[in-house]
Amino acid sequence: MLALLCSPPAHGLFHRAIAQSPPIGLIHSKAQSQLWARQLLTRLGLPHDSTVEDLRTFSADELVRAGMSMMWRAGELQFLNSTFGPTVESESLPEHPMVAFQHGRQARVPLMLGTNLDEAGITRYFFQRTARRAKAGRRLLYPYDPEHTDTVLEAYGGARSRAEFADLVTDALFWAPTVRIASHHNEVAPTWMYRFDFAPQLMRKLGIGAAHSAELSNVFGTPEASKTRLLSKVGRDDAAMQRLTAEMQRHWASFISSGQPGSDWPQYKPPTDQHHSRPTMVFDAQSRVEYDPKADKRRAWKGYNVLEWGAGRPELLRDLGFRVDD
Repeated sequence: MLALLCSPPAHGLFHRAIAQSPPIGLIHSKAQSQLWARQLLTRLGLPHDSTVEDLRTFSADELVRAGMSMMWRAGELQFLNSTFGPTVESESLPEHPMVAFQHGRQARVPLMLGTNLDEAGITRYFFQRTARRAKAGRRLLYPYDPEHTDTVLEAYGGARSRAEFADLVTDALFWAPTVRIASHHNEVAPTWMYRFDFAPQLMRKLGIGAAHSAELSNVFGTPEASKTRLLSKVGRDDAAMQRLTAEMQRHWASFISSGQPGSDWPQYKPPTDQHHSRPTMVFDAQSRVEYDPKADKRRAWKGYNVLEWGAGRPELLRDLGFRVDD
């Protein structure tokens, strides 16, 4: 959705937007686009000089299977390098959305956006050793911005504990870029930010918490449709679930119909003499408004550059044919 806000051909086609857990930092650089295009052709058994017409001879199922194979076997997720993503090009996405939002060139419509507290909570189980988690945290950040990697890592205790590592992955993929988008968009259009914290007792004990897409059960009122529905049933407070569903649907419906959520959800703004800083609606069994949540981490991410993946992998850039200044 945030990339669509920055697509000139789409301007004027919608009058407000909702972005739930948008991984806007994962816009593909030219290097990523070329890397994954090569991978896709290889998985399909095609030569590197193949065309789009050659790809159209394959069924959708075959393309999806190839894409999933790339995702899990190429080993690139450890470098925060997703298989598919929008790529900056001349017409539909002429510049990185982070740049467009910074300069106010996005669609200036009311925006409601947010992330979940434990988007990547499952990653706490990825590594058993502290040293491996710390190394993985650095490997995650370094390809984008080698210069500011240490500053971010310090804010997460070096990503050495399970909880710190999971928080780092969550914030790198979702929260930190979303906060930056909200900070820019509120300068040109009404903006509301949320964080979804609600999770059943068992999910909290396992450390998975409010995982990616967990809020959909409440937004759409479909708790049995969740991928984690079996775990979510254990220790779930159904009354709290119903209250939260009614509360979120009230805000979503109000925003869709009028362009703003309920009056108890304040706009996201920087601090002034009239109001506090960066109010964020936290949806939980007892929802609340927090001001500038995780301020120390927000400041740590401020200088981190997410615009050009590959800066910390010169050997890969050379292999792809890009010029690298030593």
